Amino acid sequence: MVRNPLSKSANKYLRKFRKWPHSPYKTSWHHNFGEQQAMQILKQATTTQPQTQNNNNNNNNPFLLSTLIHSFKAYDTDPTPKAYFFLIKTLTKNNPLHLHEIPHILNHLEYNEKFESPEFMKRECLKMVPDILLKSQQMKIRLEESSFRVLIKALCRIKRVDYAVKIMNCMIEDGYSLDDKICSLIVSSLCEQNDMTSAEALFVWGNMRKLGFCPGVMDCTNMIRFLVKEGKGKDALEILNQLKEDGVKPDIVCYTIVLSGIVKEE
Repeated sequence: MVRNPLSKSANKYLRKFRKWPHSPYKTSWHHNFGEQQAMQILKQATTTQPQTQNNNNNNNNPFLLSTLIHSFKAYDTDPTPKAYFFLIKTLTKNNPLHLHEIPHILNHLEYNEKFESPEFMKRECLKMVPDILLKSQQMKIRLEESSFRVLIKALCRIKRVDYAVKIMNCMIEDGYSLDDKICSLIVSSLCEQNDMTSAEALFVWGNMRKLGFCPGVMDCTNMIRFLVKEGKGKDALEILNQLKEDGVKPDIVCYTIVLSGIVKEE
């Protein structure tokens, strides 16, 4: 005798087919609601007067960092990259008296959080670097030369050469020597900008030369090609003459580009 298989209606009585009810506290909407409420508490804390903050902060963490941690913990959720981004952005722009909290926040991020920061936040944070560096002087914080190099390379990679030039000037003001490799990177990135005018490019070029930058053949080739593309053949010829005055022999590519630029301009 062959037994008939269990019908579909009977399957629901097997353990593996049972559908247990989900807890309403573990659904996505509740998780999102908790994050929104925690962010609301954090935003309200940023508008609190400093006197109230100091009185309420009884632990080793700064007030805003402590508020961030406890607000998310109260709703049984983890702090998000968006929350840290909001906190750092608020401190750098609106609360100059609380800049001393930033090192504590970065330290907490490094040793306690394990999430990967989204790409757009990395880009936005890089744009905040010049303001942070300027305010760090008030905090008597001096960055290492390697930190400046990393920041300049990152800014050039995302096509923010204007910020990279500001960082380079801060590096010189802090007493560090000018690096030809960094200058070459700035020149290369400068010539790739679509919204950069020839006057702006020549201004940056001239300032770097005054600081002691000795451009090589490749640097001059990039600048000459950029100027010719902008219809500035005579300026390109001046760059070529500067190269020869520095004792560097231009290659045939430089002469060809300058010649074509002069012909087009005439």
